[in-house]
Amino acid sequence: MRTGAASRAGLGGSTGTRRWLVALAVLAGMVAAVLVVALTGLLGGNGANGKRGAAPTHPTSTPASSRPAPVTPQTTAPRGAAPRTTSPPSQPQPGGSASPRVPAGWTSFTNPSGGYAVAYPPGWRRSTGLARHGTSFREGTGRDIKVESAHPPQVPANGDPLPGWVQNEQYWSARLPGYHLVGSVHGGTYHGLRAAIWEYTYVPNGRPTHGLDISFVSSSRSWGYSVLYLIPEDRWASSQDLIHSFEQAFSPLG
Repeated sequence: MRTGAASRAGLGGSTGTRRWLVALAVLAGMVAAVLVVALTGLLGGNGANGKRGAAPTHPTSTPASSRPAPVTPQTTAPRGAAPRTTSPPSQPQPGGSASPRVPAGWTSFTNPSGGYAVAYPPGWRRSTGLARHGTSFREGTGRDIKVESAHPPQVPANGDPLPGWVQNEQYWSARLPGYHLVGSVHGGTYHGLRAAIWEYTYVPNGRPTHGLDISFVSSSRSWGYSVLYLIPEDRWASSQDLIHSFEQAFSPLG
């Protein structure tokens, strides 16, 4: 999930401006679709017909139990080294999440209705009031992060978000332009909580982009969360500290 959404330099003149605006609109629509693709699933979205488990006809209606998860970063930053968010646990973590650690200079933000608190780097833009208690954070140079939540989460009785992520990956693998799964959809931890991880690359509007989509459930199992990172491929390796710091600053409130 963040990101082929970077705008490109426009052409001069009125004709160039119109072309730039059209291209930007197409790109924005594509990125929005991918954000929704990666951020539905355990968050209460079901199939387009509202039936749990039905293959969605649009990203906004992805089945909650079939939401995709980012995969093990087996070929990522540096290539071959997995991001710290995706290290598989020896066992699922039944206890609470780790205490949040906010990096110096970052801005803290709490979404009480969504059951989470986060922090984001200086210079990033925050957008709130999105579907599924969503909050998006955009750097402006192509990197995006989006958080969504649901109460209660739609997961199996054992609280494992992985089966849903596997199902969603299978559905969307044939629908994202230039899609390539990195490694496999797998279980891991996120901020000390049991997680499903889905990592992939795709090419929206001709720009190679790396997605990392993580779903997890609060220790009380009362809230389900998803965190999506969409990062230009050429900045993926240098963005690992950003990914790790955002994870450490996350705090479930329910």
